Amino acid sequence: MRVGFYIHRLVVNEYHSVEVLLGVLKQHGHEAGLWIGNRGVRTIVPEIRAFRPELMCYSICSNEAETYLSVNRELRKHCSFVSLFGGPHPTFFPDFIREASVDIMCVGEGEEALVELIDRWTDERKWSVRNLHFQRPDGTIIANPVRPLIGDLDSLPFPDRESLFARSPLLGDLPIKTFFTGRGCPYNCSYCFNRKYNEMYRGLGRILRHKSVGYLFREIQDVGRRHPMSFIRFCDDNFGIDRGWLEEFSERYPREIGLPFSCYTRPNLVRDEYVRSLARAGCVSVYMGIECGNEAMRKRLLNRNLTDGEIVAASESLHRAGIKICALNMIGLPGETAADQDQLLALNWKCRSDYADVSVFQPFPGTDIYEHTRREELMAAPDQKRVSGQFGESVLAWPDWMNDRIKILSKVFGLMVDRPGLYGIFRRPALLRRLGFFQPLLNLFCKIYHGYFLQRRIFPARVPLAVRLRALQQMARFGRGETQG
Repeated sequence: MRVGFYIHRLVVNEYHSVEVLLGVLKQHGHEAGLWIGNRGVRTIVPEIRAFRPELMCYSICSNEAETYLSVNRELRKHCSFVSLFGGPHPTFFPDFIREASVDIMCVGEGEEALVELIDRWTDERKWSVRNLHFQRPDGTIIANPVRPLIGDLDSLPFPDRESLFARSPLLGDLPIKTFFTGRGCPYNCSYCFNRKYNEMYRGLGRILRHKSVGYLFREIQDVGRRHPMSFIRFCDDNFGIDRGWLEEFSERYPREIGLPFSCYTRPNLVRDEYVRSLARAGCVSVYMGIECGNEAMRKRLLNRNLTDGEIVAASESLHRAGIKICALNMIGLPGETAADQDQLLALNWKCRSDYADVSVFQPFPGTDIYEHTRREELMAAPDQKRVSGQFGESVLAWPDWMNDRIKILSKVFGLMVDRPGLYGIFRRPALLRRLGFFQPLLNLFCKIYHGYFLQRRIFPARVPLAVRLRALQQMARFGRGETQG
């Protein structure tokens, strides 16, 4: 069967969900095509028409829903296919199946459901495939329950990066490559979909699963044989949360892989033994969430039961081991004040963040904090359903001066952490208003600053100048916030 995949924007980060599905389909003998819309949908229509996909797939987040619906409508003017939407937005919005031009919707994990759907394509039994919701031609909706989680991640084929790199040569040429060691997160942060996801799968398998260390290393070695690779990013929510797995990883990694790497962690995981394991393996940097400078708000609103002291202690432990910190922060939280933003900057200064990344809070539908913002009527529009990306503008109702402050601080937050003396401009409202006129320049500055200092401080890989310039050009053109699946 011929199955197509479409990604609307792809810059310097891989699209892991699509890579995995491409690998699974090819393992089962199906023909899979991939298209990327960086240059516009209409430029790829001839290729898609020539491929003649029977099924067209999209993996989407909530801030992309309208864009992908529009793309699907445009493609259907020129091609005949059945559409399938998966990813976080369909998973948490069951009514999405009622949208015009949405034929099938995947809830939760998609690998087994997609293969089973194709196996039953000409059979009436296809309407009962678990994880899938259908909108039949007569408008009837069929919503099937979810199947158990995939327990053995080693049973999956390696992600098909070759198809992605063929469409985006920059990703293949970048010596910084991305991997996931497993799936699942046991924490319940109010702004994250994991809490609802875990509830949906309760009793249907282990939420937290890991690839075996051997499988992971074979996957890394397979990529390294085909493409330049001098630095690795592990993008799991909480790297090494299984201490037994981490111990085996840290013992074998220097010998079998031996490349510097970065990973994501939480302050409560950062204990001396954990840090020693990271350092022994060759970790040079971690992404760690500070998120909010007001401790009470962090606990009550975000459901992150972490004290300032724990965050600072974790930072000190990492610094002692020579591991750099990319601090993850949010501004524009419900009820946030200028004093709270001051506290967030001060906490980053106290943690000596090597790079302070910041995003503008978005109440993603399906999360607990979304329900809070709706209940408290904090949205700028009462019927607000669309949200921006985490690097977009706030959708909450703010006074004009705070809205300006959020917009500008989101662009220069990292600079303020690097240069505390510059923060004085935020105490001068008149100057702040004038800076608003330079928003396009601030946007460009933010993209370049973000890419340059992340590469220098957090993943200091040797990137050829030509590749670096191509990456900066792409980021300047499309932004740093393309969604990852």
